[in-house]
Amino acid sequence: AEGEAGGGISPLANFDGDKAVSASPDASPPPAGNEDDVVLDLEYDIWVATDMMIRLLAEIMSSQGQRAPVPTQILGLLPKDPVRPWPSNFAFEGYADKLQRENAMIGTATKTPFVRADTAAPFYPSLRRARRLGYVIWMLLDSLVVGNQGAALTRQEILEMEGTVKRLEAAGAQLR
Repeated sequence: AEGEAGGGISPLANFDGDKAVSASPDASPPPAGNEDDVVLDLEYDIWVATDMMIRLLAEIMSSQGQRAPVPTQILGLLPKDPVRPWPSNFAFEGYADKLQRENAMIGTATKTPFVRADTAAPFYPSLRRARRLGYVIWMLLDSLVVGNQGAALTRQEILEMEGTVKRLEAAGAQLR
């Protein structure tokens, strides 16, 4: 029904459904060397590095009888069709597929259904998705560098960065 666009969608996957549907998709890929390509490559690298980091944390935590949490709200931004195939040991794709298949409810204070931005709105712009990752990945990184004072950028520094490329590059450096 009209006026209900985006209802029941995780806060990290909200979008203007009317604009997403009315946008005319451009099926042709951007020219090589384009900044858009750089952004999507960086997005891919962030996902692969984050997946590896979570798997390493899970290994360490399981030896201590604990479980590493998978960032389910961030997983809503995982590309359904990445710029390159995911590595064979990439676990996030399986997690996201399972959450979607099981209609999992996610969140802390309020529970909402898990939704991937790419499947909720087929024409959701990949650059917007990558831009959002450039901001939300820092929520996860902030929680991991608490004991490592001085290593992380401040939230203000992240917000003041000029462009998605710089934000994703900084997140990639933090993940290394």
